[in-house]
Amino acid sequence: MTILTYRASDIIRLLERKYPIENFLSVPECKIGATWSKSTCSRFDMWVMARSWAHPRFIGCEIKVARSDFLRDEKWQNYLPYCTEFYFVAPPGIIDPSEVPEAAGLMVTTKNCKQLITKKKAPVRDVEIPRSILIYLLMCRTRVTVDNTARCQEAIWRDRLQQMKVNKSLGLDVANHISRLVDKKVKIIIDENRTLKEENRRFEAVKYCMDDLGISLDRHSGWAGIKRKLEEALSGIPFDLPQFLEQIKLNASRALEVLETKSKDD
Repeated sequence: MTILTYRASDIIRLLERKYPIENFLSVPECKIGATWSKSTCSRFDMWVMARSWAHPRFIGCEIKVARSDFLRDEKWQNYLPYCTEFYFVAPPGIIDPSEVPEAAGLMVTTKNCKQLITKKKAPVRDVEIPRSILIYLLMCRTRVTVDNTARCQEAIWRDRLQQMKVNKSLGLDVANHISRLVDKKVKIIIDENRTLKEENRRFEAVKYCMDDLGISLDRHSGWAGIKRKLEEALSGIPFDLPQFLEQIKLNASRALEVLETKSKDD
C-alpha cells in the first residue's frame, strides 16, 4: 500500500495556481514586519493580495501537513490583523472543518495533491492592513525595475487587438450561422411556393375540364351537387334520365287511353 507524503512546497504551488499572478500578488514565507525588530518574526506560509482597488482582498494562509502541528498552533491569531481572510490549508484527514475556529477558513487538498477544495469559507473581516507588512514587501520582496508604462500600454493594446480578433471571429461565426439559417428558411419557402404553383396548375386543369363538362362551381352548390354532375358526365347517362323515361312512358300510356276513348265515341 502506497503512503502519500504531503509537502508544504506542494501545497504552496497549489495556492499559487489558485491565486494566479494575473489577478493576485502571492508571497510565500511572507513576514509580517521587520526581522531585526525582535528575536523572532511571525510569517505567513502564503500571503496573497488581490490586484484590485475596487475590491481589495488580503488572504493569509497557514499550511499544516501534520495534525499535531495544528493542535499545538497558538500563534495563528497573530496573523488576523494582517489579512481580511485567513485560511488553514492542509492535506485530507489533518483538520476537520468542525475544528476550525470561527475567524478562519479551511482549504483541503485532494488525495493526489492536485487541487484545493474549500471546506469552510473564511469570513471576510474589515481590517486595515498594518504598514509593517507592506514595508517588508517593498524592502525585502520587491525588485524595482525601469519605468514600464510604455510596456504596459503595449500590453494593453496587444490585449485589445487580440480581443478584437476574437470578437471578429465570433462575429463571423454568428454571421455564418445566421446565413445558414436564412438559406434554410429561403429553401423551405421556395419549395413551398413550387408545391403551391404545381397544385394551382392542377386545380386550373380540373377547373378547365369541369367548365368543359358544363359544371360550374357557382351553379352547383355544395360538393354533393358537383359530385353528382361529375358522376353523370363520367357515366354518359344523366342522373335523372330513368325518371325522365318513366314520365314519358306514363304520358304515352295516357295518350293511348285518350285516343282509344275517342275512337269508341266516333
